[in-house]
Amino acid sequence: ANSGNGFGQRRRQLAGSFTVAFEQMIADLASAEVVYVGETHRSQPHHDVQLRVIESLHRMRGSISVGMEMFDQSYQHVLDLWIRGA
Repeated sequence: ANSGNGFGQRRRQLAGSFTVAFEQMIADLASAEVVYVGETHRSQPHHDVQLRVIESLHRMRGSISVGMEMFDQSYQHVLDLWIRGA
C-alpha cells in the first residue's frame, strides 16, 4: 500500500503502518539474498520504482540477478540471445 501515489517520491509506504525513506529501504535491502518487488502491470510509477530499486542495488552490490515473471518459457530462447548480446 502507499500513501498518496507514493511512487516516484522520496518515501514509500510499506506493508504495515510505517514509512521509510527510499535510501534507508535500499540500505536495508542491500544485504538481502532475495528481494521481491511487486507492481501493478500497467502502472508506470510502479515500473519506475522497480527500476530504481534494481539500479540502486546494482550500484551497491555490483552484479545482481533479476527475475521477471512476465516472460513465460516460450520466450526463453529470445532471453538467451539477449543475454549473449545477440
